[in-house]
Amino acid sequence: MGRFGHKVETYKITTQDGYFLELDRIPGPKDSNTTGRRPPVLVVHGIAMNAGCWVANYPSQSPGKRTELCV
Repeated sequence: MGRFGHKVETYKITTQDGYFLELDRIPGPKDSNTTGRRPPVLVVHGIAMNAGCWVANYPSQSPGKRTELCV
């Protein structure tokens, strides 16, 4: 997402039972100047996949980018 101009925040988390998670947050549309609260959108990949499946394509083909249009 960074190469297409989006800000990306990455958080590394260890759960209470010892699992390591990495969460990526896209704070908002890259070409939007809006501030304030917006509803969160949680996007979860399927089994044996990773977050790349949501954002790896070009913006016009990316489910993560297309979801931005719904918010």
